[in-house]
Formats: sequence, C-alpha cells, structure tokens
Amino acid sequence: VASRLQSGTVQFQVDILMSDVFHRMLSPGVQALCRRIDKVTMKGSTEPLALYTFDVPDIAVVEGQDLSLDAFFDRYRPKLSDNFRRRFDTGVDLYLQGHWLEAKAVIEKCLNDRPGDGPCKVLMEVMKESNFYAPASWEGVRELTSK
Repeated sequence: VASRLQSGTVQFQVDILMSDVFHRMLSPGVQALCRRIDKVTMKGSTEPLALYTFDVPDIAVVEGQDLSLDAFFDRYRPKLSDNFRRRFDTGVDLYLQGHWLEAKAVIEKCLNDRPGDGPCKVLMEVMKESNFYAPASWEGVRELTSK
C-alpha cells in the first residue's frame, strides 16, 4: 500500500498522501488539518480506501529541529482558507455520492481559487471521462490508476 500511496502523490500532485487507516491514527486536531480527496481501490485489492492529503505549506526546515507530530502540524498549518476547505469537502461529498454535475460546479469554484490544485484537477479529469455523469455502477469508489 505504501508504494501505491507514494506513487499516488504524483497523480494527485500532492506532497503527502495517506490512507484513511493512517488518518484515523492521527489526533483529532491533526485530522482536521487534512483533507479527504478521493476514495479508491488499489491494484490487487478490493478494499476501498479513503485518501487524504496534508497540504504542506512552503517551509524552511531548520536542521536539527525535533518536533513531535502534533507540534509539526501545529506549526505548519496548511495555507488553505476555511472557505476553500469547506467548498472542497462539499465537492468531494457530491462526487462520492455520484452527483457529478453538482460536484463539477463546486470543484470549478475551488479551481478558480487555486488553479493548480492537484486533487481538484484529478477529480475533474475523472468526472470528465464520463461527461460529468457518474456511471450507473458508481458506488463512490474508483480504482486508482497508477501503481
């Protein structure tokens, strides 16, 4: 799973990609800083995994700096507005529920705010493949296409 998640960082254009299993191990405060970006199955598995990212801000790493996980996330909060995060969460919810036309409208607004946002671009590409209509067999999960 780890190598597939690492490869998924390229597809989603994010620095950190984590499974829901790992996400659940984080403290509630750190979980709140992450955003759910998709729900997938990985090659060789039928078990759906929700995927999350932590939008790493531009940081200067100080050599020798020893931070706990919670201290790191507290110091290096994602630079996403609350409005963007709420809108993106709504778009992902609509996408997962199969309401792709509505999800498209919401995610387009997110892309207006952050044109280079990888997760937004990936979801738009996935939905565009079906002309923004969820397939009849859609169950809120798709196969992750990269290793």
